[in-house]
Amino acid sequence: EPGGELSFLQRRLMSDVSEHALRHQWVRRVSAKRLALTGWGQLAAVIGFCLSIWFLLGHAPGAGNLVQVAPEEIKPAPKKLAELTVSVLPGDVEIEKGSRLVIEASFPDRAPATAMLVVNNADGERKIPMTVGLDDSVFSALLPKVILESDYEVRFEDKSSDEFKIDVFEFPVLVQADALITPPAYLNREPEEKLDTQKITVMEDSRVDWKIRVNKPLAAAELFGEDETSIPLIPDSEDPTLLKATHNPLESQRYRLHLVDGKDRGNKQPPWFTVNVKRNEPPELKLTFPGRDFEVSAVQELPIEGEAWDDVQIERVGFAYQLGEEETEIVLSEESLAGEETHELSTFIDIEELGAEPRDLITYYFWAEDLDREGKVR
Repeated sequence: EPGGELSFLQRRLMSDVSEHALRHQWVRRVSAKRLALTGWGQLAAVIGFCLSIWFLLGHAPGAGNLVQVAPEEIKPAPKKLAELTVSVLPGDVEIEKGSRLVIEASFPDRAPATAMLVVNNADGERKIPMTVGLDDSVFSALLPKVILESDYEVRFEDKSSDEFKIDVFEFPVLVQADALITPPAYLNREPEEKLDTQKITVMEDSRVDWKIRVNKPLAAAELFGEDETSIPLIPDSEDPTLLKATHNPLESQRYRLHLVDGKDRGNKQPPWFTVNVKRNEPPELKLTFPGRDFEVSAVQELPIEGEAWDDVQIERVGFAYQLGEEETEIVLSEESLAGEETHELSTFIDIEELGAEPRDLITYYFWAEDLDREGKVR
């Protein structure tokens, strides 16, 4: 009730309960021993509670020796980190000289804060910080141009990966080609050397000695013709990078230079060699004046002009004319005239000295001599 008094029903319930307890002797149903034990247990609990308070307040002997630690100074036990393991790609590698190389370090368990690529070669030690990509467990570094054979490893924290090797190779490459051309004996000429050339012109029956410089010793080399003939190139006994070959070209032809090293690597773009073979043709003569049939008086001098050309050499050159049955020959030059040049020729015919009559016919021509393939005059 609001005033703290029991209602009628509450007083009636309490009365019925008390009467029932007396009638059935509830107190006697609990033994005296159990009641005593219950009392002693309650007393022990009260004493333990008091001792705890006394100890916490610092009044117990030895309590002053305890060190009190502030909550913020209490640190959790350090968590044990996973072991660092690394996988390095490409590991041992062989690449072309001058190529770029990307090196990756993968950490499958956990990644370090930083990683360093260390490269050692003839130029000394070089350290390159590695960068982390989208996957924070993979670090990478770039070697933009590898020239020297090197060893490398990846360093991280206080550890390092295994040491790996970078082997550098070069494809076979032509460095320089020289040709020594020996003309046929009948031409009586000195051999001619052509330096740093891949195209030559020779007279038929000439001999060509090739000297071809390459970048390294090779396992095989040849000049392979368009007609599928092969000219082997033999390394010099003292210098294996100098290749030699001799041949007597019969026809004009192009050749491919094929080079193969000890690991069966060929030159990337085999260069072309061109050999032009000239035929020993007869001299060419041309009448330039008068260049047509001409009428003259019996007392006139007729000037004659012409040109002579030969691919090798003109041994002699002259002029001939005929009146009736009589033919006259004039040598214009007993000295040799150089080949592949145009030589001017000139002479005249004294009509009066010939005693020619009106309506007589005079024929004339230039002539020249050279040597054929067998060295005979023609």
